[in-house]
Amino acid sequence: PSEGESADGEGEALDGGQGMMAEVSASPAQDAAPGPTDESTPADPGGEALEQGHRQSSFRFQAISTSTLTRKTCGLDMEGQIHCWGRFSLSDVEVPAPPGRYRALSVTTTHACAIRDDDTALCWGRDADGQATAPQGKFVQVSAGTGFSCGLRPGGTMECWGHNDYGMLDPPEGSFSQVALGPSFGCALRSDSRIACWGAPVGMAAPPEGRFKHVAPADVHICAIREEGAIVCWSLGDMEPTHDRPGTFLQT
Repeated sequence: PSEGESADGEGEALDGGQGMMAEVSASPAQDAAPGPTDESTPADPGGEALEQGHRQSSFRFQAISTSTLTRKTCGLDMEGQIHCWGRFSLSDVEVPAPPGRYRALSVTTTHACAIRDDDTALCWGRDADGQATAPQGKFVQVSAGTGFSCGLRPGGTMECWGHNDYGMLDPPEGSFSQVALGPSFGCALRSDSRIACWGAPVGMAAPPEGRFKHVAPADVHICAIREEGAIVCWSLGDMEPTHDRPGTFLQT
């Protein structure tokens, strides 16, 4: 699983791809505009609605993104509106989900990012390192990691923003079709369907050879789906090796 992208950063996120629908209980979106917050005022769209027993409404979602290291989840409903519940890491201030219509969504432990209908990006949550201050211009995909974010421009080039402790803001050059972020590293699919990864404090093991259709970083390992549907996983640095599972997969 990866954390934070809408078709998929750190912690982990499981997202329903476009066209995948799920009916879940969620807090209705609020009307106030959200925005990034500094270290002293971390934001939390959705707040503690579940824990406080607030009335929930049922929505049909085209995409879901969640951070399993915290209890933060956001969903993109069939009308393109965002609904969030749970809370970001270290968050004690509630900020509503952003109003408007969106087509992609990514949630991580500290913040979330989304792409509007006009293809511009918006991020909200903790912004101590600029991770929730999205650059101007159009994006086709966005992914949120812990303390940093990355997005793909219409031409497939990648741009990252936020903190850069382990080179997270220095992604490989080239054209990409997907980007997905872990806690302090990222992986992306090149236009030729090969995987490139960067960042990580413990060193990054070389990704497997071959062509892939989906990649999903987690805390200390990465999984990817080969073009024929087989899944392969590998660990960061010299961590214990992971074990692949038999079968054919669409997404991880």
